[in-house]
Amino acid sequence: MIDVTKLSSKGQETYLKYCMKHDKPVNMADVVLSEENQKKIDEFITERKNRMQIERIGLEPMNRILMYGASGTGKTYLTSALASTLRLPMLHVDASQLQSTVPAAAIADIFELAYELRKAIIFLDECDSICWARDDADNQDDGAIRRANNTLFQYLDQMNADYIFVGATNLYDKLDGAFKRRFNIEMKFLVPKIDNFSQAVHKFMNTGFKFIEDMDPAVKAIVDCQARNYSRMSYYQIKDWVHRTEKQAIFKQQNYIRESDIYGLLMSAMRMEVKYDSENKPYLHQYGVQSK
Repeated sequence: MIDVTKLSSKGQETYLKYCMKHDKPVNMADVVLSEENQKKIDEFITERKNRMQIERIGLEPMNRILMYGASGTGKTYLTSALASTLRLPMLHVDASQLQSTVPAAAIADIFELAYELRKAIIFLDECDSICWARDDADNQDDGAIRRANNTLFQYLDQMNADYIFVGATNLYDKLDGAFKRRFNIEMKFLVPKIDNFSQAVHKFMNTGFKFIEDMDPAVKAIVDCQARNYSRMSYYQIKDWVHRTEKQAIFKQQNYIRESDIYGLLMSAMRMEVKYDSENKPYLHQYGVQSK
């Protein structure tokens, strides 16, 4: 957490103008990652925590990560956890907002603020809005963005190991190749797989609640099957479902949440409900679609 009052007047102005606040620390144990991404972030953290040994023999620890994938898949959440784990202040900048100013000057101000903090994670969200591929036919040449791109490259090339830069995007294919090459690690974030659904639910539960598995296995199986194709699911959505269920439990003075309640929210998001055929076998019925 950054104490804005201790910044210089210029630093305060930059922080309040471009940076989003993250007051609540995130525990790395609460982050749900694929096996591949878990290995990558573990390696990154290991290097950061042992940077003195690495630097002693003339090598540099990794300090740049590119995260890409659909919205809500955990890129911001992981970066917040990384900041908490490494005890670094985090400057969360939405790159799309920089376009309403002079982008090159804004980028310079952000890096200067990081230097004032003496160590920091700079998290540039929606970095594709600044670092698009210059030969992309869908993007018109924009002198201001080109200058911002060049300014960012210069600061990245000069950045030492006291600082970490994380870029995040939903549009990996739109990124400038020269920008991609400046990263030590690339991490692809996918929408949650249904076999990780229960794991994610437990990650986001508060410790004061018990989890009651009360789903009919046959019903659960067909919901799971349908949810594998539900592309709009995200970890933020699962977290919201868990917390909504916990709030309802508090209102009912209960110390547990039910699996069926969370699956009910999942089915509602998919606009589906469980019905039974003439043989009393369950099936999913989509809202607005006439039953056969």
